[in-house]
Amino acid sequence: MTGTFGALISGSMQPILGIVFAKLLSVLSLPIEFLKIREGDDWADWLKGEVTFLSMVMIYCAIVNLFSILFQKYSYGYLGNNVTMKVREILYTNILQKHIGWFDERENGPSVLTSTMSADAAVINGVGGESLGPTVESAFGMIIGIGIAYYF
Repeated sequence: MTGTFGALISGSMQPILGIVFAKLLSVLSLPIEFLKIREGDDWADWLKGEVTFLSMVMIYCAIVNLFSILFQKYSYGYLGNNVTMKVREILYTNILQKHIGWFDERENGPSVLTSTMSADAAVINGVGGESLGPTVESAFGMIIGIGIAYYF
């Protein structure tokens, strides 16, 4: 749940930064003659103030995004480690409950079983810890982006 909250914040930052960046570009693309008419002699101060404000908003968004990504990676990494440990415990318990003749078969040798346990646990850790976070983040980014598109 906590990793999903971090993914929600991190996924929503990209569309929000897109809006701020578009606003910054629209402010910077205003003709100087228009600014002189609209703002008078203070057009340079107004432009500097707008650019400074939007730049600070982008910096604050980047800081929030940094902490949300750290929170997300830590949470999903912790989840992946716990799931991997639980799967290894279940596999090891089931292997120990087999009858002694089961180990005489070639495909059930100790080296085959340990390499299978290691490979399966690595795959589960990769799915739970490394790929789940970016997937959820992308889904939230797409949902927020579509919501912003419908708003505009």
